[in-house]
Amino acid sequence: MRRFQAVAILPPDIIDTTIDFVSLAPPVNSRKLERHSLLACSLVCRAWLPRTRHHLFRKRRVNRAFMALLATDGRTFAPHVRVLRLPWRAGSAGSKLYDHEAALLRRLTGMHALDFYLRSIPTLDLALSGARFHTAFLAHLSHITHLEICGAFSGDDNFVVDTLCMFPLLTHLVASVSHTPAPMRRNPPQPFVAPRNPFLVPKNLHSLELSNYRMSVLARFRDSGSLRNIHGL
Repeated sequence: MRRFQAVAILPPDIIDTTIDFVSLAPPVNSRKLERHSLLACSLVCRAWLPRTRHHLFRKRRVNRAFMALLATDGRTFAPHVRVLRLPWRAGSAGSKLYDHEAALLRRLTGMHALDFYLRSIPTLDLALSGARFHTAFLAHLSHITHLEICGAFSGDDNFVVDTLCMFPLLTHLVASVSHTPAPMRRNPPQPFVAPRNPFLVPKNLHSLELSNYRMSVLARFRDSGSLRNIHGL
């Protein structure tokens, strides 16, 4: 008992340093070992909980299990989520899925970064659901300050531009997007052209990283007179 009492009264900076060290797992099975080690730390005493939760929940991926956990009443982990990994899922333009998930994600009050992954999206899927995805989903995440867009798609560049315009508080942007050939269709339907947002560069954006990217985003920044604000490229 005395041993646990001694651990409990350690200075906060010593506790944080210890847990930060534990989170640096070895390379072999690193994720599994890291999680098990942090779970063990969370059982030491109540004073160790905040820092362990910081490491356990800092980066989360949006999937069914995570959304189900977020929908529960005892979601004490929600304020600890800082970075959200969001895969694109093309769907019907009238689907209510985006509204439901957006309402749940608003519970992540501490989130400031979004990793947005495109998965070889066909042009038609972008046309049908892109506008709905922007207005019903990303509009509720307008407080994001760090955005990373990665992946591949066969649509036009306007989809990525429209996505960028959804985050007025953005300070850091990383874009690593490649285009894939659009699939051949015997009788392709007329695509629905989603309305384009004007290219409004976030006022506080000062760090820009582009990799393997075809879009002339620098020309957009130049035309809007915003390149002078970029000091990291």
